[in-house]
Amino acid sequence: MAIIVYSRVGCVPCLATVRALEARGLAFQIESADHPRAQELAAAHGYRSAPIVEADGRSWSGFRPDEIAKIAPEDGGVNI
Repeated sequence: MAIIVYSRVGCVPCLATVRALEARGLAFQIESADHPRAQELAAAHGYRSAPIVEADGRSWSGFRPDEIAKIAPEDGGVNI
């Protein structure tokens, strides 16, 4: 599964998202929130805050532990 975090420098919710992904042992890529794909997602979904995360066929903006749990449950169980 590819996970991309579109982030801004000094963004507290971005840092919290990265730390939550790392805590679950997930591999991810960090790109600038100015990346064209991030702009497309923001325009299509009305996202107004960083980070914008694209993972497992879904996307969201802001620090969303609930969304992170959907792609990697804390108990290590399989998420179907």
